[in-house]
Amino acid sequence: MKIISLLLLITLTTLLTSCTNGDADLWSQPPEGSIEPLLPAPCTVEQTDLGLLIQCQDGTSAELFHGQDGQNGENGTSCIVKPVVGTGAIIECGSGDAITTVLIRDGVDGVDGNTGATGDAGTDGVSILLEVINPCGDSELDQVILKFSDGTIVAHQSNGKNEFLTVLVPGDYQTSDGLKCPFTVTEDGNVIW
Repeated sequence: MKIISLLLLITLTTLLTSCTNGDADLWSQPPEGSIEPLLPAPCTVEQTDLGLLIQCQDGTSAELFHGQDGQNGENGTSCIVKPVVGTGAIIECGSGDAITTVLIRDGVDGVDGNTGATGDAGTDGVSILLEVINPCGDSELDQVILKFSDGTIVAHQSNGKNEFLTVLVPGDYQTSDGLKCPFTVTEDGNVIW
């Protein structure tokens, strides 16, 4: 990128200051339909091991040399962090006689803030069980009907290992426990057996 920029600068400087070929009208007006003027090429640029050599038709020339690297800067210092259990960490920077050490302490918990205002009451919890209905009478591992305060009616069946629950809607049913006891759930949420 440096070489391209340098070539462009040299070419423009040379063209504008030292080289002409006597065709002044070529420099002043671009030909019709052209966006750029036609520029003569009275100079040549040649890259050498040392830089660039510019030679023009009028006999003038210029030589540009590559730049040189600057002087190296001083080496920087590096740092290490050593954890200190229950305290924080020590940071050491530098080397030899020029070591700087800093202890960074662990933070301390801040003071608790004031208690906030009491919040709004929560929503009511799960419906309360109002009644356990046994359409077949008491027998081991039979189906029962559970009636909750919100009007929900649930059939419950247990086989000793598994539990089965079914929400019931108004209609005629029979237990599925093998006893096949009939019962009815009415529109107003009552169970008749």
